[in-house]
Amino acid sequence: LVYGFYVIKYPLYKHRVFGGITTTVVGKVRGENTFGFGKDMYQNPGWSMTLGSGMDIAFFTLDFKYDLGLRKIYKEVARTQSHEISLILGFVF
Repeated sequence: LVYGFYVIKYPLYKHRVFGGITTTVVGKVRGENTFGFGKDMYQNPGWSMTLGSGMDIAFFTLDFKYDLGLRKIYKEVARTQSHEISLILGFVF
C-alpha cells in the first residue's frame, strides 16, 4: 500500500514523492541452499516501509526508492531486517 503525490507537475516535467507499507512472501525455496536455509527458516510475510521520489522528463521516468525492513527475514534471533535501495529507469509509451 503506497501513496504518492506530485510536488511539481508541468507538461514535460513531473516530480513526485511516495511512501507506504509493502510486503513480500517467500514462495518457493529449492531444497537447502549453500548456507543451509530452507523455507521453514523464513518469516512470512515480510513487511517493509517504502520511501521514494521520482521524476518524469518527457517520456522517460526515473524513480529512487528505499525500503526499510520492519520484520526479520529469518526466524533466528539475529537481527536480519532487510534494507534495499532501488533506482528504476523507465520509458513511457
